[in-house]
Amino acid sequence: MAVRLIKFNTNDILNITGLMEGLDELKTLHIQQNDISYLPPNTFRGSRFLTDLDIDGNPLDFLNAGCTLRSDANKLDCSSKSLTGVLDFIDVPIVEFMDFSSNEITGIHPEHVWGASKDYLKELRLNNNNIGPNIYGYIDMMGKLETLTLAHNNLNKLGALAFVHNRKLTQVTVNGNPLDFVQSGCVLNTDASELDCSARSPRLGPSVQFTELPRATIRHMDFSDNDIIDIDKNMWKSVTEEELSTLELTKNMTGLDYHIRPLEKLQLQINEIVRLNHFFDDLAELKTLFTYRNPIEVPLPTLKELVGNNTKLTEAQMGFCYRGGCRFMDIGCHVDNNPPRFLAGTMPTPVIFGGLMTPSNTNFITKGPTVPKLVVEAGKIEVTKCNGETSSSAL
Repeated sequence: MAVRLIKFNTNDILNITGLMEGLDELKTLHIQQNDISYLPPNTFRGSRFLTDLDIDGNPLDFLNAGCTLRSDANKLDCSSKSLTGVLDFIDVPIVEFMDFSSNEITGIHPEHVWGASKDYLKELRLNNNNIGPNIYGYIDMMGKLETLTLAHNNLNKLGALAFVHNRKLTQVTVNGNPLDFVQSGCVLNTDASELDCSARSPRLGPSVQFTELPRATIRHMDFSDNDIIDIDKNMWKSVTEEELSTLELTKNMTGLDYHIRPLEKLQLQINEIVRLNHFFDDLAELKTLFTYRNPIEVPLPTLKELVGNNTKLTEAQMGFCYRGGCRFMDIGCHVDNNPPRFLAGTMPTPVIFGGLMTPSNTNFITKGPTVPKLVVEAGKIEVTKCNGETSSSAL
């Protein structure tokens, strides 16, 4: 008959090594109020039916600190326990969830606290502490980590490769830290794949140069609708050869795999940028580029000057400022091998005037039978699309 209940509470037990072997159907284990000072990391891993565990009152370091092990032995809860300084627990068994939120923790020895759980940990909550200035070495080993909360700490360094070892990460929060992009009002969304800096003026000033972006995992950056004049293109540069070499060396030495997401979408529209030459020629995987409603100076850059030898670009909306009132006329076609299909967008001019205009950069539209024309008449803008069709919009 399978054993489903064991109660050894209030005794003088020192060690339970081997106690769980063969107890695959155990549901209840009460070993509270003993003298157990060490737990083998895998003590409870084979007890898949365990739902009623009580180990309180034993001299284990995490229990002495006020933490609790959930009744199914799958979560360590250390939230709001007035923990201070650097944590160095060595008795924590393998768990899938850890919560250290809302304390005064300044640092953690990851190889001790969650080293045993590195291949199992799915959720790690470190928010509302004083952890900083970085988390180097904290999460690299966690290949199954899905949720990471780092909000409201003292992190001011993150780095380009911060999340490259966490392929399954689906939710990360870093708000409330003194990181340069966070202080400017930007938000790193969901799985560290999107940076949203849209409409953040005046917090996002006229000159933007972030050095702590986890750019190796960001697919989409949005800097639209601000007053940006100068922006550092190094923020979206591809992973360098030196960085790749470091990742490969780490993989060979430790077995830590990594994943890199190339930037696929970049939005710079509705700003005050005047030059774009060679801004995007390092982005070999860029598919979508928006730069309309910027006072781009003439001569307008060619496609090669913008994106180098990029062959992945499928959607672009470019903006051009015409001197003499500097009226914005924005138009762009999808660039596609099959061939261009429809107009990407238009913007009305602030002053109505007549005549046939060609606001699109003829060097940029590289495929299709004709360059689209913009006819401005009283009360409407008429656009000839790339495929020869026309449409109108009221001013």
